[in-house]
Amino acid sequence: ENEIVQSESYTGKPFVKIWIHNEMLSFGKEKMSKSLGNIITIHEFLEKYPSDVLKFILLSNHYRSLLEFSEQVIQESIGSLEKIYKTLLQAQEQLKEKSSGQEIPSKEMKEIVTPLWKKFEEAMDDDFNTAQALGALFEAVRVMNHAFTSRAPWGNEGRKILKEFLEAVRNIGKIWGLFEQAPNDFFEHLRTKLLHRVSVSRQEIEALISERLKAREDKNWKRADEIRKELQKNKILLEDTPTGTTWKVQI
Repeated sequence: ENEIVQSESYTGKPFVKIWIHNEMLSFGKEKMSKSLGNIITIHEFLEKYPSDVLKFILLSNHYRSLLEFSEQVIQESIGSLEKIYKTLLQAQEQLKEKSSGQEIPSKEMKEIVTPLWKKFEEAMDDDFNTAQALGALFEAVRVMNHAFTSRAPWGNEGRKILKEFLEAVRNIGKIWGLFEQAPNDFFEHLRTKLLHRVSVSRQEIEALISERLKAREDKNWKRADEIRKELQKNKILLEDTPTGTTWKVQI
């Protein structure tokens, strides 16, 4: 009531129609509170991690359940976001290819990917069950990744499911404030934020990647492997793709 009085007196507009009272936030095994000195402010968190990570942590737990905040939870959330964004990137790239004229959709794709938006709505209508909605999203991501790794041809029906998947994730993202960046922009933003976790600079990383590329061109596989291992010791993981070498900070 105090929040309503203060906000409406200041703005002259209605404040909110629906209130959600969430459970406590714990840090390790203790309740997070000022008196215990174990709080992390939003500002402090966002200095180290993208905002998507914080949103994902909050959404991965039902609001009526105790939310445990820990380094492991942060790492798991980053890994989950990477997986989703990578799947989005693969779907976008696949749509750029010409239709093979053959059909790929499996029964699983039709039963899990196509109704993703409907499952999202059902979960959100069930007491704002964001954890259940995320479960439906991850099921769709799993099925899509299986289709990508099978390297089977994509026909018109398969491309239709690709579009349905991208549209569903885009609409989910609009509601949750997630997946609003292009995948490559997200990966770059994540790299920039996570550099605080390692002892090497971006310039050093990129210089070693360039040296490794030259070694590979010269078929100096020994040196190329040495550079990969050197970066890995510094928690920098390389991934060679058809379009070049990318890197990420190991979490």
